[in-house]
Amino acid sequence: MAFTVDFRSCQADEVEKASDPALSGITLNTLAEALSFVRQHERLSDNALREAVAAVQMLEKVTGRSADQLPSAPKDLSPVIECACPGRYKIAPKNWSNRVSSIRALLWASGLHAPLKSGQPLCNPLWEALIGALQNPEDQSPMLGFARFCCERSISPNDVTEQTLADYIHYRREWTIRTHLGQLHSCIRLGWNRAVRSRLPGWPSCLMTVPRNPHVEALPSWHLPRAIPGRAQCVPRATYAVRRLRR
Repeated sequence: MAFTVDFRSCQADEVEKASDPALSGITLNTLAEALSFVRQHERLSDNALREAVAAVQMLEKVTGRSADQLPSAPKDLSPVIECACPGRYKIAPKNWSNRVSSIRALLWASGLHAPLKSGQPLCNPLWEALIGALQNPEDQSPMLGFARFCCERSISPNDVTEQTLADYIHYRREWTIRTHLGQLHSCIRLGWNRAVRSRLPGWPSCLMTVPRNPHVEALPSWHLPRAIPGRAQCVPRATYAVRRLRR
């Protein structure tokens, strides 16, 4: 059974903009507008606001763009953050990570970012048991966010398909600050398939198929001219002979 997500109705559910009178009818296109909105409506504490201002200033320094030129929508801001090179300005990775977290908090307070639920436990015991069964710590971190996404939409582990994972990646692109989404997609798929092949207790038996690269074309050897396969077979022999002569 395949599940799809209606992201147009997801806006009221995830960002809760409809139930917040301060966010109704407000359009925030840049980080400067987001900061002004948060100051005006006191959506963040004084300390969190100072951290957000410092984070935006650091992003301005790294990107060479002012706050009124930096987009506030996560789908537009994530590529900017991903292409930034904080190392050129001697910014430590931990410091950069903290600044990005402050920008997430700023966007969440502005109604542009999905709720930050990284520390909350899973609401579905089935998913909680599956995450606990993962033996590789590198698989648990990306799989935990995917499991939380499925729990909030009442998707059981046995109902997960490739489309479910694609919907999750789309959700992360539209509503969260998340860089390297292609890598996240691959990590979740590889971790899922590794757990299926390991036959972990309670884990579904359905593998996620690897998407075909549309830019790669592979033809059987009989589609090639007759001279090419013969020459290709001679290459390893010639390489081996050269290595013997060098000795």
